[in-house]
Amino acid sequence: MALSRALHWCVWCALILIAVAGATEMAANAGTSCADLEYKRIIAEFRRCAEFDCEKAKADFSIWVGRFRECADQGYAKAQLFLGIMYGYGIGLPENDAEAAKWLRKAAERGHSDAQYRLGDLYAYGIGVPQDDTQAFAWLYLAAAQGNKIAEESKNLIAASMTLKEYIGAQNLAKEYWQAYVLPFLD
Repeated sequence: MALSRALHWCVWCALILIAVAGATEMAANAGTSCADLEYKRIIAEFRRCAEFDCEKAKADFSIWVGRFRECADQGYAKAQLFLGIMYGYGIGLPENDAEAAKWLRKAAERGHSDAQYRLGDLYAYGIGVPQDDTQAFAWLYLAAAQGNKIAEESKNLIAASMTLKEYIGAQNLAKEYWQAYVLPFLD
């Protein structure tokens, strides 16, 4: 429980930092396309939250939520992933596992490997979606095939608990998903 609270606080601080670091930049970015937003830089700045006034950041945070929602609605996978995480942890938005799964699925379907891993995890544990080992395997397979080592381990654990028929079905679904949700987005 203490680790969970610590993780929650770290993520909250990271999101607060985005608001603080980006409040001034938001005006400059107002006309910037979603594709040009510096997601990696913004996320890296999350890690320095303790250096800033978190109360001020909370007030500015709604600006970032709105901007990422706008980009997510336009189909930007990074923004969709971001919203999925926010809903999943209840950071800046009400905690809502079904909403988290919805946004993660949108990002996963746009080829985002981190979203594919996280969505696979949700299916494995039945969080926000019905528990489904076949779905979990398929999404984890996509993330693992793109280099996610944790997804590889999770996929293998799920596979070990499946019957041969279930495993073949899961592999077939993963192949379908690869065609639909990875190949179109490869550079």
